Amino acid sequence: MLDVVVTNKSFVGKTIVRSGGLGVRPRCLLKKLTRTGEPMPFSPATQVERGDVMTLVGAARDVERAAKELGYADRQTVMTDMIFVGLGIVLGGFMGLLTVTVAGLPLTLTASGGALIMGLVFGWLRAVHPTFGRIPGSAMWIFDTVGLTVFMACVGLAAGPSFSRDSRSRESAWSSSAL
Repeated sequence: MLDVVVTNKSFVGKTIVRSGGLGVRPRCLLKKLTRTGEPMPFSPATQVERGDVMTLVGAARDVERAAKELGYADRQTVMTDMIFVGLGIVLGGFMGLLTVTVAGLPLTLTASGGALIMGLVFGWLRAVHPTFGRIPGSAMWIFDTVGLTVFMACVGLAAGPSFSRDSRSRESAWSSSAL
């Protein structure tokens, strides 16, 4: 079983049947078709688009041959494309350095805001063109879970002192008006 990213233009726009049938290539069966990470309906009328990922099942040499014909094999790995990640962080940092002055007020994204924007852009690029920027699912889980938890902790810690100060001033105002 092998995931294959469709990059060959001769298959783009054709239905599953016209691209070789449900047996995509001789002696290979199509198990699953995904587009931008979402499973596509599995019908003979489904059209194949560039960047779709076909999961093929068959003998190793037949699947490898089909992979070369359709595009390239997207093998599972535990390695992260660090050039992709690093480029996103660097470009985001540079974007955060830009300052726009509106009515005398300087506005900026800051480095973290720029990195967030570049994360969204690079995530979209990876979804549309899955030929680069591989990050394993376990690493993505850590980013999602730890990132969200740290974000919530930072927001809570930043809001805590003002919340505490506001509640104390309301309590003192209530106690003085009760007297």
